[in-house]
Amino acid sequence: MPRKRTSAHVTHTSALRLLIVFTTLSLIVESKDAGCKIKPYKMELKRKVVPFDNDLEVLICLGNVTLASCEGQCVSETTPSVLSGMEKKCHCCRETKVQERKVYLSECHTLDGVMRPGKGHSVIVTEPVHCRCQQCTG
Repeated sequence: MPRKRTSAHVTHTSALRLLIVFTTLSLIVESKDAGCKIKPYKMELKRKVVPFDNDLEVLICLGNVTLASCEGQCVSETTPSVLSGMEKKCHCCRETKVQERKVYLSECHTLDGVMRPGKGHSVIVTEPVHCRCQQCTG
């Protein structure tokens, strides 16, 4: 003869299911930013330097630099919706705070390729300081 379930047993089972669902949802929410981090990005910067005085020559200055970048994966989802057919929630790894940084380009040459030792040029670049998963735009 099968045992009859009491209301206390049903309530306990429902509470356990609710706890499992809540725990799973909170893990998903907490992990949304888990893959989005600051990472180094190596690149070559090149700048055409036009002097203020027309008697001086135009230079092309370049330098290899490592800047910060935002990189990683974020959770995106598409779920059924009664109102719109499908509800899309897209998240991208983006900067939340940036800083300006001065970078020195130490290798300069003339337009015809003649190196100019001792010449250099500073440029200001913007790089991220903090990144996180945010709703995608555009």
